Amino acid sequence: MKLGAGALTPQEITVVDALSQAGVQRETATLAVVMWSRRHLRPEAELLDLIANYPVLDTVDNRNRALRDARERNWVVDVPSKFQGKAIVQAAADLEEKLAAIVPVYAGHIRQIRREEASVRVLGHMGEPDVFDSFATRLGEARSDIAMPAIMTSPLSAADVLKARAEAGVKVRILLATADLAGDIRGSSMVAEAKKRLDGWNLHTRGRPNFQVRVTRHRDDLRDASSALIDGSLLRYDVYDDTVERSTDGTMIEVGRSGATNLSRMFQDRFDDAWSRARPLGVWRSFGWVLRRWWWLGLVGAGVVVVATMNVKHPTATSLILGGVIGYLVNKLDPLLKGAKNWWDRQRA
Repeated sequence: MKLGAGALTPQEITVVDALSQAGVQRETATLAVVMWSRRHLRPEAELLDLIANYPVLDTVDNRNRALRDARERNWVVDVPSKFQGKAIVQAAADLEEKLAAIVPVYAGHIRQIRREEASVRVLGHMGEPDVFDSFATRLGEARSDIAMPAIMTSPLSAADVLKARAEAGVKVRILLATADLAGDIRGSSMVAEAKKRLDGWNLHTRGRPNFQVRVTRHRDDLRDASSALIDGSLLRYDVYDDTVERSTDGTMIEVGRSGATNLSRMFQDRFDDAWSRARPLGVWRSFGWVLRRWWWLGLVGAGVVVVATMNVKHPTATSLILGGVIGYLVNKLDPLLKGAKNWWDRQRA
């Protein structure tokens, strides 16, 4: 569920309503709930600005009254800051128990509204056995989709796990470098090996519509190589300097929670953008990809034939139709021309 700035969740509103019915001022109840559920802490002036978006806390008087009341109830405390030089206002350590004592029937709701922390773990160097083994384990736990970019990883490493997940209904997308790009990155001697590995991947995807492999000729599309996004929320990210190091030199981190994070969305956007440019492996999939990408050229060609045929008997109508076709063609070609210009500018930089 998407919420606007300052919007409370239905569960938070339930707790605020319960506290209000128990005699707590609604602005105080709102402040207490968001301090507990969203873990707000700031110097006082900054905190008062931060909470201004919440219901009934949109006026200065209400915010000051709520904070004063919360202090008198010992629901918030002032903690000295080592860095700011100012006291930090934060929820009391026992705020959950104090709220539950007022509305014991809603103790479960109060516990549940606490915002989940994203789990961020440094798993270790890519060369450690546990990092490698746990990667396959995570892939095997996928329920809906897997997005994984790599340069020229061998299909022997995870193909069986990926095939099993694809056959279970999981959408598997693997983005690899073309053989030529792999040669540019790893050395020209690796071109033949890259081709061999791509053939291996192609073999594994046959007869499995949920298992797709595409190749890109753009190096920037593989900046996230050896990482993976699982079910749109669990991100395994390989951290390394992609200009001088191989992905096997990196350190793997794992970011996960029940929903997406800003990091997982950033990875998803980058992957989807690269995927849209990449070419599928396999003759028939490549043919279908070309049709979906360039169908409009066939339509324009057919239009030109029709216009040429009509021009003999209906020159005026032909001119109108031709004008429309040219306008449509220019509109379609404009982003392609801009893309070509950007590519040229990057080559000259």
